[in-house]
Amino acid sequence: WKVRADAIETLLRLVLDLPHSGAVLPTLPEFVGFLNKLLADPNFKISLTTLQIWDALLGKVGRDALSVVPAVVPSLIRRLGDSKMVVRQANIRVLNTLYHVLPGATLSALLSAIDGRGAGTGTGSSSGAGAAQPPSARIK
Repeated sequence: WKVRADAIETLLRLVLDLPHSGAVLPTLPEFVGFLNKLLADPNFKISLTTLQIWDALLGKVGRDALSVVPAVVPSLIRRLGDSKMVVRQANIRVLNTLYHVLPGATLSALLSAIDGRGAGTGTGSSSGAGAAQPPSARIK
């Protein structure tokens, strides 16, 4: 785990040192998939550093993260129940950053994930008239 921890710390430094988002945008969906796998790691240091990478990355790409919000949010939600308080706090920080950057997309992804639809699959367990509407339309 130490080798992985060192590697992810290096990755965090690289993201923090990015001068602009242009370097990561072409491969953002793949990078998000990689970070989602790291976030699921059972070692809390790996998860915590991954959350720090998310926060730094969102600061760099800003609104350009729109296309990956549906893939990011379900992974973050899964970590809200982490046994380590520090991981839960970092997770909330990332969700908060994401909400400030892209409020509508974040809220929609949160509602979809909570509604059981996951990352935009559209196969949820909800039924009834509200199920055909996007989650944000049912808030009224």
